[in-house]
Amino acid sequence: MITWVNMTDFAKALGVCKNTFKKYYLELIPPQRQNGNRVYWTQETVTRTVEQVKAGGPALRPVLIGPVTYLL
Repeated sequence: MITWVNMTDFAKALGVCKNTFKKYYLELIPPQRQNGNRVYWTQETVTRTVEQVKAGGPALRPVLIGPVTYLL
């Protein structure tokens, strides 16, 4: 059975607020399901993404360099 995770819970798992998630992560990790204005990802995707971010993994860490924020 597939477990769906909403944006608020995904942001909490990453340790960021929902607005930060929208600004930096939403475009990089497009939702796998959408119902009106609500978006969802599978638990497997959330777990994999959290592991990559904690490991300093690919292209998912917002980094502030000078006045510009880059995603590394």
